[in-house]
Amino acid sequence: MADNEDRGTLSGGAARSAAASRVDAEQRWGTVVAGRYRVEDLQAFDGMGALYRARDTEKGVPCALRVLPEIYAREPDVMARFIRDAQAAQELKHPNIAQVFDIGKLDDGSVYAVTELLDGQSLATVIQEEGRISAGRAVHVACQVSRALGTAHESGIIHRDFKPSNIVLVAHDGDLDFVKVVDFGICSHVDNEPSMTSSTQELIVGSPDYMAPEQAAGAEADPASDVYALGSVLFEMLTGRLPFKGRNAIDVLIQKGARDAPRVADIAPDAPDGLSEVIAACLARRPEDRPKSMRVLEVELLRALDTKPRPVKNAVAAALAGVGGGRSEDDLPADLPIPPPPESASSSSMRAPVTGEASNPRMAQTSDVRTLTGSSPTVDRREPSAVTYPPERPTYHEIEPPPKSNAWIWLVLGGVAIAAVVLLYPQIFGGKSPVDDNPKKTTGEQVVAQADDEIPEPEPLPPPPPPTKDPAVIVSRAELALGAGRYTEPPGDNLAEYLELLATLDPDNEAIGRLRGKAVETLLAEGKQELADKHAHEAAVHLRKLLVLAPDNKDAVEPFTQAVVTEGKILRIMQSWAELLPTTEEVVKVNPKSFDTQMLRGQALGGLARWTEAVEAYAAAVAIRPKDKTAKAALAEAKKKAAGK
Repeated sequence: MADNEDRGTLSGGAARSAAASRVDAEQRWGTVVAGRYRVEDLQAFDGMGALYRARDTEKGVPCALRVLPEIYAREPDVMARFIRDAQAAQELKHPNIAQVFDIGKLDDGSVYAVTELLDGQSLATVIQEEGRISAGRAVHVACQVSRALGTAHESGIIHRDFKPSNIVLVAHDGDLDFVKVVDFGICSHVDNEPSMTSSTQELIVGSPDYMAPEQAAGAEADPASDVYALGSVLFEMLTGRLPFKGRNAIDVLIQKGARDAPRVADIAPDAPDGLSEVIAACLARRPEDRPKSMRVLEVELLRALDTKPRPVKNAVAAALAGVGGGRSEDDLPADLPIPPPPESASSSSMRAPVTGEASNPRMAQTSDVRTLTGSSPTVDRREPSAVTYPPERPTYHEIEPPPKSNAWIWLVLGGVAIAAVVLLYPQIFGGKSPVDDNPKKTTGEQVVAQADDEIPEPEPLPPPPPPTKDPAVIVSRAELALGAGRYTEPPGDNLAEYLELLATLDPDNEAIGRLRGKAVETLLAEGKQELADKHAHEAAVHLRKLLVLAPDNKDAVEPFTQAVVTEGKILRIMQSWAELLPTTEEVVKVNPKSFDTQMLRGQALGGLARWTEAVEAYAAAVAIRPKDKTAKAALAEAKKKAAGK
């Protein structure tokens, strides 16, 4: 599976800047950082900066050195908070957490962190190479992650950017899937820093594919956000795919807030049904519906492993058998279950020993999950077919075919006879073939489409009712549109158009105020509720309709601003400047005194290199908050760009 966590985050100048930064990162080879850590090799370069293999010259031992992007050094408040949280991460002495040894600031302003050097393989690489992972192995990994994150949460630290690439599997004490969670103290300081610049938020807001809906909507991350992320990782381990797929990251985030995630059991029927239930709870849209803590989640995962998978129907098994006969998995319907993963030993590429032993030998994991509870099925990473679920059930290829019958002979003969009649009818009897009388004649292409279960085109909407100038008829149609929720669409048959027409024909008609008042009351209540539930996109849709019906409504201005600004921040994270600009201008029309909107508008115009207009937007933001340092700095930078400096 391709890694698409960072899709859409770099474009244009940002991409060129990243390339230049990588060149700078490569030039650090052989240098000594902070007078102590000699750089030996550049291992990775991503949105979190450069990751090096280094050597501690004082202790003579290897270590991992991460030099973070320069954005950390620009804001004193951000820098101070990073140092504070990184120091807290140093206190997380847990065997499943990669230890942070040192943090600091270099002479050039760069921020660095020295951590435990791991010799293993990330879970992201394992999923990419192996596809699906067996239920026993997935729970074994997830339980260790639960302990690591649970310890962090109890210490007041939230990971916020948890994903498979932050889980490293190493060999330790006979366990080939011993977990090390990395990047604590690096991404734990985001979300609620008021002076944080847009580029900082773009850098460390999190990975859209694993981010909780409320976190994407702008709420501060909490333990429930990490629970959601771990649920996404579990889903991917068991199914080999992400819970949500979309055209881009913003599409994925909108889907998360709009609908529930698919169930693991519907995609991977061999997974224990109870485990599918636990993962569904982790992926609940409302944080309060998820497991209350990582400790609770660990217990639920172990209990769920003992449950049986759902029974598989023969039709599904037959379809799956066709995958091996020249038909790829992508050719099947999206919701069709996929075959179980092979039960085999862990990847041989993970056999290298870990540098640095776990600090607490009592927490070391054995290769048998049964030792954790005394009741779970055995998971032995050294033997194939490690996980079994009593009672034994047949695999897809073991399902017995139906008894042999001669009925197929008669079906073939009947088909031949029908074909002969169709083909020879005109020659024998003259005239058209009986098939020609069928107005729904099916072509060969249509047959192929039906065989592939192609979804038919939706039926066209009924035409709008004929125009009328009778106020009584218009009122009736407006009442029907209100009852059906057709506030502003479809064209020609919606409440807004009927009220506009009625105001032209009969300005004093009492139905105008009455119907508009009911619509405003309903839309305002729905918009505020969606906003309270952290569903910014849905809130904006309701409130936008309200402002079409009642442009002067003051009660909708503030919640509409809040909803659209939240959407705008997500677009800013994705650097979707062309989409962000009209979004901000929409708010400026109804609320020109919104500081956040003017800042977003300035950032969108700057992203589009329209610096003269960006100066106007930032100037408006400074006029609203004259003492805001971020707005002043942005205005000064925009003026330089506009002047060509």
